[in-house]
Amino acid sequence: MRGGGTLPARNHTTMAIKYKSTRTVEHSEIRQWIEERAGRPALVILSENGTTSVLRIDFGEPDEALLMLSWDEFFRIFEENNLSFMYLQEGENGERSYSYAFVSRLEPDDVPESSDEEEEEIKKGPEEDDV
Repeated sequence: MRGGGTLPARNHTTMAIKYKSTRTVEHSEIRQWIEERAGRPALVILSENGTTSVLRIDFGEPDEALLMLSWDEFFRIFEENNLSFMYLQEGENGERSYSYAFVSRLEPDDVPESSDEEEEEIKKGPEEDDV
């Protein structure tokens, strides 16, 4: 960058995206989507005593600030918090998407298989944070 300035880091940003999203509670589907992107289940500890935490997917180089989880631990927390997994299969240009969100689960009959234009806050992985 000219002038000696630097661009701010943009890993794991949150922004509204309007694409075809899929929402699921199926463990095998969730695990497949994560593993296809070389992701690992993780937890962000938000409080000093460890009582407040957030599920996360770690892509790329392991983030030492995250607590890595086994798949069993990951899905136990997922179920205990009554979550569903919303993700994009492809990004704007047809490339593999790393965008996902953990959202509150609806009643089983109300969970859509997918929606054509659902606008949600979706966590963007590092692969889509091109500056």
